[in-house]
Amino acid sequence: MATASKNVNLREVVWIWFPNADEQDYSRRPALVLAKLSGDDIILAQMTTFLERDEYSITVHPGDIVGKSFRNDSSIRPNKLFTACKTMLLDEKVGILKPAIFQQVLQKLKQIFNIT
Repeated sequence: MATASKNVNLREVVWIWFPNADEQDYSRRPALVLAKLSGDDIILAQMTTFLERDEYSITVHPGDIVGKSFRNDSSIRPNKLFTACKTMLLDEKVGILKPAIFQQVLQKLKQIFNIT
């Protein structure tokens, strides 16, 4: 799967092993790094290449990620957060989300958690 203790940064879009519904298999999924915690834990927001149309989703265009990016638009899901160990990350990274889009994510998180 992955190797131990990887260096990650805020705004980084990474590939992570994510459990399937049967909880026995894993799929490679993109996620946005929101926070680095002590130890090897990080907080991430799910991303999908399917464009979500709910009040929380943020559309990301290929030019919004500096690095490899995606070929098509995708969605960041600030309402779908999870904590993971860095060992679940794959070695390949997607890139860094531009600061303006990351600020949109932070604003959505403030809305979700009712922070003024």
